Amino acid sequence: MNLKDFRFFDKRLHCVRFIDSDAGKQSWHSGEEVRLVNEGGTLVVAQGDVAALVEAPDKTTSHLASAGTDIWRVAHKANDHLQLEVLSVQRRIHTKLSIAVDSYLIAQLSDDDLIDAKSIDQASEWLSDEFVVNGAQTYVLSQSFSNDNEHVLNLAGRRYALTLRKENNIWVAKRLTRLRHDAASFSAVVGDVAFIDGSVAAQVSTWEIDPLDNGTGSYLSLWEQYSDVQWQQATRAAKKIGYFPYIRQEHTGSEKSRFRFDIGKDLAEELQKRLGEVRESGELDTSDLTFEIAEEPPEWLVEGSVIADNSRAGKPPLFGRNVRIIPPYIEVEVTQRRPQRKGVLFLSIQGDKTAHERRRGAYTSIRARSNPMPQLSMLLEGIDSPVERRRTLRALTATARKRFKGEPTPRQKEAVDVGLNTPDVALVVGPPGTGKTQVITALQQRIAEEFSRDSEITHQVLLTSFQHDAVDNVVERSGVFGLPAVKVGGRRFGVDGSVSPVTHWRLNKIRTLKPELEKELNAEPVFGLYQALKNSCLNLRISRQSSQRNQLVKDIDGVLDKLSTEHGISLSQSTTDNWYDINQRLSISSSLSIAGEDHKHLLRLLRGLRTLEVSFNDDGLSRLNDLCEFISTIPELAQDEAVMSLVDLRVAAESSAVSIAEVILKTAEARDTLLDTLRPDYRPYLLRSYISESDCKVLDQIETELYASLAQSRTLGPLLVRYEYLTALEERKDDVERSVGDYAAIVGATCQQAAGEQMIGVKEVSDRLNISFDTVIVDEAARAAPLDLLIPMSMASRRIVLVGDHLQLPHMLEPRVETELQERHELDTVKSELLKISLFEHLHRTFKELHKAGGPQRVVMLDTQFRMHPELGRFVSREFYERRGFDPISSGLPESVFHHDIEAYEGCIATWLDIPKHEGVEKSSNGSRKRLAEAKRCAKEAHEVLTKRPDLSVGVITFYSAQRDAIYEELASLGCAEKTEEGWQISSGYRTTSEGEERLRVGSVDAFQGKEFDVVILSVVRTWNSRTELTAEGLNQKLGFLRIPNRINVAMSRQKKLLIVVGDAELSSVPATEADDGQPMLPGFAEFYELCRGKYGQIR
Repeated sequence: MNLKDFRFFDKRLHCVRFIDSDAGKQSWHSGEEVRLVNEGGTLVVAQGDVAALVEAPDKTTSHLASAGTDIWRVAHKANDHLQLEVLSVQRRIHTKLSIAVDSYLIAQLSDDDLIDAKSIDQASEWLSDEFVVNGAQTYVLSQSFSNDNEHVLNLAGRRYALTLRKENNIWVAKRLTRLRHDAASFSAVVGDVAFIDGSVAAQVSTWEIDPLDNGTGSYLSLWEQYSDVQWQQATRAAKKIGYFPYIRQEHTGSEKSRFRFDIGKDLAEELQKRLGEVRESGELDTSDLTFEIAEEPPEWLVEGSVIADNSRAGKPPLFGRNVRIIPPYIEVEVTQRRPQRKGVLFLSIQGDKTAHERRRGAYTSIRARSNPMPQLSMLLEGIDSPVERRRTLRALTATARKRFKGEPTPRQKEAVDVGLNTPDVALVVGPPGTGKTQVITALQQRIAEEFSRDSEITHQVLLTSFQHDAVDNVVERSGVFGLPAVKVGGRRFGVDGSVSPVTHWRLNKIRTLKPELEKELNAEPVFGLYQALKNSCLNLRISRQSSQRNQLVKDIDGVLDKLSTEHGISLSQSTTDNWYDINQRLSISSSLSIAGEDHKHLLRLLRGLRTLEVSFNDDGLSRLNDLCEFISTIPELAQDEAVMSLVDLRVAAESSAVSIAEVILKTAEARDTLLDTLRPDYRPYLLRSYISESDCKVLDQIETELYASLAQSRTLGPLLVRYEYLTALEERKDDVERSVGDYAAIVGATCQQAAGEQMIGVKEVSDRLNISFDTVIVDEAARAAPLDLLIPMSMASRRIVLVGDHLQLPHMLEPRVETELQERHELDTVKSELLKISLFEHLHRTFKELHKAGGPQRVVMLDTQFRMHPELGRFVSREFYERRGFDPISSGLPESVFHHDIEAYEGCIATWLDIPKHEGVEKSSNGSRKRLAEAKRCAKEAHEVLTKRPDLSVGVITFYSAQRDAIYEELASLGCAEKTEEGWQISSGYRTTSEGEERLRVGSVDAFQGKEFDVVILSVVRTWNSRTELTAEGLNQKLGFLRIPNRINVAMSRQKKLLIVVGDAELSSVPATEADDGQPMLPGFAEFYELCRGKYGQIR
C-alpha cells in the first residue's frame, strides 16, 4: 500500500521549516512517509536518505514528534518548509506476521472481481498491495490491538479492512469488508508480513498420521491386503489353466455370435480337467468364465513374467464368454468382432487387472493426499480434519422442494442441508422407503443452483453406485435444469438392454410435448400450409419426373396464393419474380419432356417453320399444318402454352382472322421459345434430371422468408420454436442426445467405471488420476466394497455424499480370499469381523464419535417411511432398527393408502402360509437349497394375485438360487415365465403393469434391494427342528441365511400392501433367547408370526 492512499491521516497540517535554506532543494516526495524525531528539543525530518533540521512553529508538532510512535507523511512541499500530516499510532509492535489465507477468502476476492483466478498467489499479491506498507520499515496498520483482545487484529488498507484472528498460534484472515470512515485509533505491526496458504489442503499437508494409532488404518490396510490376495488368486488361476492354441475357427450357425474353436480332443479334455481342478480347489468360480482370444499367448503365460497389457498395436482385447467345451472344440460367444483364423485362447484376467489397478490408484492417491480432497485421508484414518470455511447454503429452494413427492420431512430437509453444507463427507442413512432417492435429486438441484456464475457446471456431479442396476435406478430420476443425467459406461460385452437416461428423456419429451402441440398446430392453418410448402419444395428438389415437377410447381403456387390472400403472408418482390421464372421454365419443360424419335421429329418440324414472308407465302401454312397434325398425336404437348399458341395461329391463318404478318411474328416467337426449351441438357447424367442449384437457392429463399414471417408473429413465433424443437427431438436424435450429453451436469457410472476410459473421454483429461468432480454422490454406498468405494471418493473436490443403509444388504466377500488370508495368518477373529463391516458403516461409527468430540455433523438418518402399511413399517422399525439402537422409523402415510381387496387376503397386511415339514423339507442342490412344496405354493399364490388383480405388482423373494429356479419352473407351468438362451425371464403378459411399472419379479434378496411391489411373497426354504443345538454353529448350520438380520430386513421391507411368508410355521418357535451380540437367534420371523396372529394378519 502506498501511504498517500491511506485516508485516515489527520487533516490538520503541521508546518516544519528548514533551518538550512538548501534543505528545501533536496528530493522530498509528497504523499510518502517521513520520520519526524524530537531529540532533546531538536527536530529532525528524514525521508529515505534525505534528512534536515527543522523547527516547528506549533508546539503541538514537537509534542507529537516526541512520542515516536506516530506516522508522518508529506502533504505539500515548499522551498523553505514542509507541510506534514500525521496518523496517530498508539503503539508499535515489532514482530513477524504470517497471515493464513483460506479458500473462503480467496473465493470472496474472486467473486468481487479483485483477482482474476482463485489462487493463493493472486490473493497474496492483492492483500499485500492493499494492506502492507513498504518503506524504511515494513508494517501493517491495525485499528485495534489491545491486551484485552490480543487475539484479534483489524487491518486497515486503502479501501478495505481485514479481520485477523489468532488460532493455534497462527493469524488467520477471517473477514474482508469495506473500510469504515469512523476509524478508531491505530496500532502498527512492524516487521516482515507474509500472506500464506491457509487452505485445508495446505494444513493437511503438514500433518503426520500414524495409521497404527487408530483402528481405521488397520481397516483400510486389511482391505488392501484383501484386494492383493484377490488379484493374486486370479493370476494364479489363469496360469494354472494356461493357454490353448486353436488351428481353425468357425461360426456355429446359431442366431447368436457363437464360434467353435478347434483345439484338438486331447487339449479340450485337458482344459476340462484343469477347470475342474481349480473349481474343486475353490480357486476359481467357473460358472461364468471369460476367455481371451489372441494371435499368440501373452508373455506372462509363456515366461512367467508380471501381468502386462495384452492388447497389441492399439487393438482392444477380444473376449469370449458363455464357454462350452465339446471336445475337440471350445465354443464361446464373441460380440466384438470376428476372431482371427488361428490363435490361442486363455483365461481372461483383464477385468481383474483393471479393477485392481483402479482400486490401488485410488487408495494410493488418498494415502498420498494427492486427490482433490486431501483431508479425506485424515477422515478415513478416524481423525477430524481441518474444516474449510464456507458460506452456509440454504437447504431447500422452491425448485428443490418439487423434487419431493410431498412436503419433505424434517429429516429429509436435514439430510439435504448436511449433504449440501458438509465440509467434506456426509452420510445419509436411508432405511426402506424413506425417500433417499428424493433426497439425492433435491441435493443435485441445490448443488446446481449454487454453482457460481463463473463456474462450469457441466459434468461436475458424479452419481455412482456399486453396480449398474443401482446406478440406472437413481440416474433415471436425476438431472437438473431440465436436462437428464448421463450414464457413462455399460455392462461388460455390451449386454445392456436398458435405455440410456438421455434417450429416455428425449422420448419422454416427445410424448409430453407432441399431443398438445399438434392440437395447437391444427388450430393454426398457416402451419399446415407452411409444412405443405416445405414438403413440396423438398420433393421438387429431388424429383426426376417432369410430370411430378409440374404438379409440385402448381402445389407451391397454390400454397403461396393461400398464404398471401388468406393470411397476408407474401414473398418479397425479388423472390416472387425469381419464383415466377422457375414456374414458367419448369411448367414448359415438363410438358415437352418427350424422348426418342418423337423428340427428334418435333425439333425437325419446329426448325422447318417459315418465319420470313417470302418463304411463308410459299409453304408456310403447309409446314404449320404438319406441326399441328403431329401435336395432335402427342397428348402431353397439348399442355404447353407455346405449342397450343401455334395451333391457334393455324386456325386464325386459315380463317384469315389475323394478318399474315402477325401470324409470321407469333410463329417465330413460339418457335424460338420451344427450341430453347427442347435444347439438350449437357449436365452429367446424375444431375440432368434435377433442378439447378440456382433454382434450389430460390426455394431456400422462399422458405427463409416464410419462416421469418412466422417467427415475427407473437402467436405463431412461439409455436414455430416449439415445433422445431419437437422436430429436432424426433428427427435428429443422435445430435440432440450428443448435445444433451455434452452439457449435462450429472454424470452416472458405477464405482469402477467412474475411472474408466469412457469417463476419461467425457472429462477430457489425460488419465484417470486427473478425473475430478465438484461433488460425488454414492447411492447404496453400504453395498460397495471399501476399495471400490474409494475410487469415486478419490475424485471429489468439494463434497462426498454417501447414501445407504448398513442395516440392509452388505458388500460381498469372497470366501476363498478370506481362507487364504487365514492360512497366511493375516486374518484373526478381529480382522475377520472388520472385513464384514462396510466402509459406510465404518465411517458411520467414526463420524458419530467425531461429532461427540465437537466435530461437525456429518450423519443424518431418515426416519419416516412412505413405502408400506404403517403397521408393517412399525414391525420393520422395531425388529431391524430400534433393536439395534437406531431411531424409530415412523410412517408418513395413513393406513387407508394401502387398502386392498385381494381375494383371500381381505383386511390382511401380513400372512403366514404354513408349509409343514411333512410336505417335504429343504434339499441341497448344486451348493444351494430348495423346497419344492414352497415353490409350488409361491407360484400358485403369485399367479392368483396376478390373474385376479392385474393392476397390482408382485415380488417373489427367496434366499437361495435353487429355490428361485424352482419357483420359475412352477410359474412357467402357469404361463407366467419362460426359459430362453439367456435364462429365465417373465412372460410378456406379466412384465409390466398398465402404468409401465414392473409387474412381476422373482429372485434372491440381492435382486430386490431398492425395489418395491404391492405384494411380496417370501419363500423361507429352511425348516425348524426342535432338537437343533442352540449354539452359533448349530443355528447357522440349520438356519443359514435366516440368521442374517440385514438380509431379512431387505426381504421383509419390499412390500407396500401385503407381505406373505411361505414356509414352516415351526420357525416361530425358535427360542427367543438372545445371542451373545444381543440379537435374536432368528431375526424377524417370530415377530412377524405374532403380527399375523393379530388383527392385521392371518395364518393358514
